[in-house]
Amino acid sequence: MAGGLAALKFLGGGGGPAAERFPGVAATKMAPDAAVTLAPALDVPSGAAAGYNVLLITLDTTRADHVGCYGATGGQTPFIDSLAAGGTRFADAVTVVPMTLPAHASIFTGNYPPTHGVRDNGTYRLPPETKTLATELKSAGYSTAAFIGAFVLDRRYGLSRGFDVYDDHILAGPKAGPDRLNPQRRGDLVADSALRWLDEQRPAGQPFLAWVHFFDPHLSYDPPEPFKSRFAGQPYDGEIAFMDQQVGRVIDKVRALGLLEKTLVVIVGDHGEGLGDHGEGSHSLLIYAESMNVPLLFYAPGLVPAGNVVADRVVAVVDLMPTMLDLLGLPKTECDGVSLLQASNSDRAVYMETLAPQLNHGWSPLFGLRRYWDKYIEAPQPEYYDLQTDWREMNNRWGEDSRGTMLAERLAALKSTLDSGPGGAATLELDSAARRKLESLGYIGSSPGTTAEGPLPDPKHMIAQSDQQMQRVSALLASGRATEAIPQIRQLLSIMPGDASVWSLLAVAHAQAGQLDEAIESRLRLLDLQPGDAQNWVALATLQYAKGDVAGFEVSLAEAERLEPELGSIYMVRARRAKQEGRLEEALALCQEALRRDPTRYALDSLSVQAELYHLLGRPAEAEAAQQRARQLGAP
Repeated sequence: MAGGLAALKFLGGGGGPAAERFPGVAATKMAPDAAVTLAPALDVPSGAAAGYNVLLITLDTTRADHVGCYGATGGQTPFIDSLAAGGTRFADAVTVVPMTLPAHASIFTGNYPPTHGVRDNGTYRLPPETKTLATELKSAGYSTAAFIGAFVLDRRYGLSRGFDVYDDHILAGPKAGPDRLNPQRRGDLVADSALRWLDEQRPAGQPFLAWVHFFDPHLSYDPPEPFKSRFAGQPYDGEIAFMDQQVGRVIDKVRALGLLEKTLVVIVGDHGEGLGDHGEGSHSLLIYAESMNVPLLFYAPGLVPAGNVVADRVVAVVDLMPTMLDLLGLPKTECDGVSLLQASNSDRAVYMETLAPQLNHGWSPLFGLRRYWDKYIEAPQPEYYDLQTDWREMNNRWGEDSRGTMLAERLAALKSTLDSGPGGAATLELDSAARRKLESLGYIGSSPGTTAEGPLPDPKHMIAQSDQQMQRVSALLASGRATEAIPQIRQLLSIMPGDASVWSLLAVAHAQAGQLDEAIESRLRLLDLQPGDAQNWVALATLQYAKGDVAGFEVSLAEAERLEPELGSIYMVRARRAKQEGRLEEALALCQEALRRDPTRYALDSLSVQAELYHLLGRPAEAEAAQQRARQLGAP
């Protein structure tokens, strides 16, 4: 029965001793091989929330065991804990992929990544025909708005469909540089935007969907005061505490407007954070509990049972869309998730994956199945964990327990019904015309392959070694010692020839050393691995222009523009060329185009160059105005 096991299921890294996860296991936990029908996890009738507002708050990079109601003892989440006490909390909730964009695509579609097609950040987009929670609620007459905390969920990646307002306007600044995929804005700014919009909803009387995305616990950990001092030495927890405060501000606003009594509040993490467990500092490369277990709670006074803990089953982020549609009494959509208002099977196995090791490093991808009591990971060295006794997933029992083989067969059968390889409808590929042009210029087809022969390396064996060596090389490049870094990078490539990040470092090192031919060759190898990365094409174009190859420069920029027409660096590179060649008005127009298309990442760069151009054009007032705007964004 829902909540039949009143105890919590904690993760590692601060959740308490093993006995806290399954107290009284022998007396209360069902026999692992006994598949039974479970009562609905949420004891609420279908349609009971018809006409309710929906407030969906997603907590980026938030480990469940660093939230108070999941066992954290630092007192960092009083607001979230109070909602859990007044609602229903799911003790064993998991994500299906440890990356922001694919995980949110799963939250909003109810589908696993192979189904919705988004397998990584940055080079995938949700197909435009995809039904999402936002499109369904918009069709049902809801006012819809989203307030985004990081560029990784920018509208260009496809999640904005169905939203009347999609506030992804992130001001450029120290955390929003052009070399980063994840420019971000602090949670207080996200909350400010949401509060302004909520103020407008009360007079309208129209039900709303508001999605608020907080990114604060993501690297780098730098909480504002007083959380920085309070959590000195634990900045990740400080970021979570700051985020919790902002959650409280949003809830308090809904309450103050008199809307809380008819608002369904759902709070969920998109994925966790390694924090060094199993050797991973952040996330994306492994699928152990610290990255996959997330907080999840439902809160609606008088509707969702208060003080309830559902701890007798595993639930997943793909269950949110079908559950919310069921609660609201709206038509169901076909998806991989299940409604938590319906009975379920105790033998349910949730699909998990990460393709990031393959797509970004040339290592093996990881796939898995997660049941309530055990977990299987498909890897070059397979893994099976009995979660009844090994909830930290430290004791690999593959080959010792026949249930591991059974789960492996079950995963193989599931994958046969899914598109389980890199790619799918949402991926970006090299345009055939661009390929032919580059071949004619001698850039493609002459390089040996970049992938190793034989089985791909196992991420769990590579991650610690890779991290240490990459840090040493990056430190050398940061200090301008490129000639020392190059042989070390080549040594890394002898071990990891398919690692895109290493090829990128080699290109940077050769360019820093003035070795343009070698830098271009490295960029081409990188593009063999990631042909859909527009930023790599811009970097190649910059090298080609420096070498005097204007034709190659134009082809590469054209391909970047085809892949990501909103990428500001395309227009900034063209602007710098025009400036260098004396076409100042054209350069100015290109800078302004970069600012219009990509203000989050390129406002600072654009305004700084605009100030130079206005000065050269004899327009000092406009030069000073541009420079002042640039200073506001962090320019010296």
